Amino acid sequence: MEKENMMTALMDLDNAAMLDCIVESAREAAGKIPVFAKTGNGCIRVTMVPLCQRADEWLGGGSKCDDAGFILDVCEYERVYKISPTGSHTILYTCDDEHVEPVNCYGYSALKTAYASRLRKFGFQRRDDKEAIESGYFCEENGWSTHFGSTVMTVSYVNSNTDEHADLMRIYICVSGAESHEDHACASFAMMKLIQFFTQSSENFKCVVFNAGEEPK
Repeated sequence: MEKENMMTALMDLDNAAMLDCIVESAREAAGKIPVFAKTGNGCIRVTMVPLCQRADEWLGGGSKCDDAGFILDVCEYERVYKISPTGSHTILYTCDDEHVEPVNCYGYSALKTAYASRLRKFGFQRRDDKEAIESGYFCEENGWSTHFGSTVMTVSYVNSNTDEHADLMRIYICVSGAESHEDHACASFAMMKLIQFFTQSSENFKCVVFNAGEEPK
């Protein structure tokens, strides 16, 4: 039998099946959250960032690379779904003074993923991000949300038989529309199922979830 390599491992992966795994798992978890179960409103955002040319080709081939395969201009791929196929990205949020405002979770999920990306980039846990805590700059008006609900992992290919070792992609899963800790629970469940999707496809896929700190109570 021909030895598996990164190319064959990626070719054996079904991109659409990966997305189905994420969305179905997030919806399964959301079905246990009362507000999601009642309205079906809210958002599931999947953001995929290729880290090498082969992974970019698997994701769609939108990045620009040099002759050596180094990515010069990265294309970040996103897929966005509603909590329920019949729901809406917009929720009705009850404020502290009991008045109700429409909140668009399509946009808000992007703000949460932007902040999760900052934490991963600098290796911060939330409690250690002193600039964000003290400055007040990392707010919704500036394109960030420090609320929980966006998780990220790095997928690598490591094969000791072929000496191949490459970081393939980062995948963010964000859920928005319920309480912060409920969004976090849904996104984390979907990430757990996604790890199983990769590792069941090949033992050479390695998945590392970035630890951004404790889930809020």
